[in-house]
Amino acid sequence: MVLAATMAFVLSNMGKVDMSVAMVPLAEEAGWGPSTQGLVQGIFYVGYCLACIPGGYLASLTGGRTVLPLALGLWSAATVAVPLAAATVPTMALSRFTIGAGQGTGPSAVVDIVGRTTPPEKRSNATSSAFGGLHLGTVVGLLVAPAIVDSLGWRALFYIYGGLVSA
Repeated sequence: MVLAATMAFVLSNMGKVDMSVAMVPLAEEAGWGPSTQGLVQGIFYVGYCLACIPGGYLASLTGGRTVLPLALGLWSAATVAVPLAAATVPTMALSRFTIGAGQGTGPSAVVDIVGRTTPPEKRSNATSSAFGGLHLGTVVGLLVAPAIVDSLGWRALFYIYGGLVSA
């Protein structure tokens, strides 16, 4: 379970940093100025923050094993939709908000999974290992994204990163 949670966090953070790399060609193509770029980048964190408490409550009621796949599915679908959502600022903002909401539910779900499946004396190691996936995902995501954008275009980045969950 810890390995699955770690991989969920790796994928989650790859999907969190994708916009950081794609924003330059996307904004150039869409004609977005710095304010719009900031809105699109920042709205992710609004969704993330607003989902943390309800996500934790849902995980405590139904279990993280139920909530984590739903959260991953939500952010994955919203990530794959980014190239279509980029047609307008409101649809892009909605997509990024939804990605944030899906990812904001993950930490509570993982903590619930660890709490339910790991002996008390191993929970700190399990939690540390799982949450280490966040950092690994950031590093991997930022290392791989430029090559994808350069060779396949910014849209491919969202199809690939969003599609990794279903793989």
